[in-house]
Amino acid sequence: MKLSLSTAILLVAVAVFITYQATYTALEKRHSETVYTLTDTKSSYTKLNSVDEIVRNTYINEIDEEALENGLIHGYLYGLGDKYASYLTEEEYENYANQHGKSRVGLGISVTYDASLDGLYVNTVYPDTPAMTSGLCEGDIIYAVDGKTIEDRGYYETINHITGGKPGDTVSVLVKRAPDYNEYTEIVLYRDIIKNSTLEYSMYGEDTGYVKISAFNTTTFDEFKTAMDDLQAQGAVRYVFDVRSNLGGELGSISKVLDYLLPEGPIIRIFSKTDGETVISSDAECLDAPMAVLINGSTASAAELFASALRDYNKAMLVGKTTFGKGTVQTMHRLSGEIGGGAISISTGMYNPPISDNYEGKGIAPDIEVDIPEEIRATLYRLPLESDPQFVAALRTLGVEVVQTQE
Repeated sequence: MKLSLSTAILLVAVAVFITYQATYTALEKRHSETVYTLTDTKSSYTKLNSVDEIVRNTYINEIDEEALENGLIHGYLYGLGDKYASYLTEEEYENYANQHGKSRVGLGISVTYDASLDGLYVNTVYPDTPAMTSGLCEGDIIYAVDGKTIEDRGYYETINHITGGKPGDTVSVLVKRAPDYNEYTEIVLYRDIIKNSTLEYSMYGEDTGYVKISAFNTTTFDEFKTAMDDLQAQGAVRYVFDVRSNLGGELGSISKVLDYLLPEGPIIRIFSKTDGETVISSDAECLDAPMAVLINGSTASAAELFASALRDYNKAMLVGKTTFGKGTVQTMHRLSGEIGGGAISISTGMYNPPISDNYEGKGIAPDIEVDIPEEIRATLYRLPLESDPQFVAALRTLGVEVVQTQE
């Protein structure tokens, strides 16, 4: 079959050569590259099969076939040199989909691990959730869950334990309460379906809106629109958008948010192997207000695009530290259930801001560089906004003077 296909391509190329020598040259080059690729790939699999035969004939220990298969896939993706490529088993993919969907099982809180207090600091308690109705409060430290401390179980395992049950199942949390965090209080909650939230907002003073976006997911734009409507109703005339430690998210989500903020014109330029260049544009409606964006070294991907696009249109000043530098698009490809399921994610394109260059590997430098002092870095998330030097600097770019305090 390979010989027949090769012969057919060659005959077509010769026929084209009679009238279009340039086209023939291109086809000949492409054909040669294709044959080389097929030959090279065949050689690789032959080598791998030889290794497998040696192992199965001589390896003294038992082979875990599932672990071996997963390792082979991980190794293949590693060999691409794509630092963003990943492989998820079926179970890992289901957990990923649960975490990034519109809802998941949980308690209705956002938390941050606080090493100094050996527990989970409760940043937010969302309304109409088990956490709210049970009396869990913002500022509480969750020290243990179902009798096991956070330190013993680990942060990620604790989060998986909280979200891994079924709606209606109970979970017991042992908390320490502010301000001294000395006494323990046990609270029994029930798990429920919780709408994922990627955004928090508040008014600062009488006319400044503060919006913290933790990710750009399927729910983000609706949350963003609700927040902006509410802040405007409360009298906001200027805004500080906080995308520090925002690792990015979905292209559709960031496109809608930028469309809301930016005037008519391109907002994202995407380059992919399959489609070439694709330009996503905004309509004429936009937010006409002074803006500043907070960024740091963990601002990545779509969050970097958010910051860069606003600056490209001279709509906002960037305050903080240089961003991570991830300007590539990853696509999640589901694997067939017949071969065990799961998924692979690989880089399939580059996305550029409207005007400026791609920031892959370089990051985006702020207009105003401000660092967080070491002495408050670990506890910044639980200090008032006016104790945050980056937030204070952002206010000053907007013409708002504040007295910076530290706790």
